Amino acid sequence: MSAGWGESEGLLLLELLEAGEIRGPRRRSQAKVWDELVELGWADVPRRRRGLRLREEARPKVERALDHCLPRWRERSERLASTEQAPTPRSWARLLEEEHQAAVDLSDLPSGLNRHTAAALVRRHSKLDVSEPSKLGLPGVTLTSDACLRLRPALGTRLVMNGEHLELDPLVRLAGEVVLPERALLSGARLVGPCSGVVTIENLGAFVDLRAPPELTLVHTPGWDTAMARVALDWWPNAPAWHFGDLDPNGVRILAHLRQARPDLGWLVPDFWQEATERARETSWEAVELPSDSPRWVRELVAAGRWLEQEVVVCDPRWERLWSILSGSRPSRRG
Repeated sequence: MSAGWGESEGLLLLELLEAGEIRGPRRRSQAKVWDELVELGWADVPRRRRGLRLREEARPKVERALDHCLPRWRERSERLASTEQAPTPRSWARLLEEEHQAAVDLSDLPSGLNRHTAAALVRRHSKLDVSEPSKLGLPGVTLTSDACLRLRPALGTRLVMNGEHLELDPLVRLAGEVVLPERALLSGARLVGPCSGVVTIENLGAFVDLRAPPELTLVHTPGWDTAMARVALDWWPNAPAWHFGDLDPNGVRILAHLRQARPDLGWLVPDFWQEATERARETSWEAVELPSDSPRWVRELVAAGRWLEQEVVVCDPRWERLWSILSGSRPSRRG
């Protein structure tokens, strides 16, 4: 059975080997190896049925199992003992990270580093948290997620960076949109130019297919990843802005989240959308607070426990009339 044991099982073995017993109830994360040790006859449960006790005759077998599933366990156990630490999962992980950091050269890093790259350098693997880089030997390093901002900018928009201006109309004619990486934004890149309104759009299909006047700027806001969209909203603080997303609980929460950064953000819920309610699907709106500017038909949709995806109205020809109504006016928090 020990062939399938890994680090978690090994730490239980090490703790049992050093202390001779483990007190308290069986731990859920180590329940399987706990039972296997009893089945193998390497340990037994005390009379009160709480805890685990090593059988002395099994000590050599436990040591051989540790050689297999917990490399360098003797040396590392001694290091923990020297600082009066037990071999818990937390202390063991900290010890391995200290060893890892000591073996990595952090003297010549760039000023910007992807957070997964940073985690791979200073932690045990790339998916671990690096929210406090200065405590992990990365002072002065800016951690990035390297997201991209996708826009369909208004006619006449220019990219400004390091004193240079780039006209974007030719690129938009060829590619249909502009993509700006996070690192360019951190280096000061920004868009300037005429803009009669900004529309943030939740889903990719709606972003690329929605027909809109050339004087509007459309911004892709992929779900909860709103950081890039908030940057774009800051570029045109005096232009009216609206959000167009799914009519579902998360869509409403995303709207509320964006309004924290842009309180005057309108909500694009065109009246002709209610004609698609026969295509609505079931969902739970429990614990979702609707905006005060919710139309009656949206409240009825919510009361019925239904939701609508935004793609069903993207190609509706009545958008043209809606844009003309909205053109030149600040949103009244609804479209």
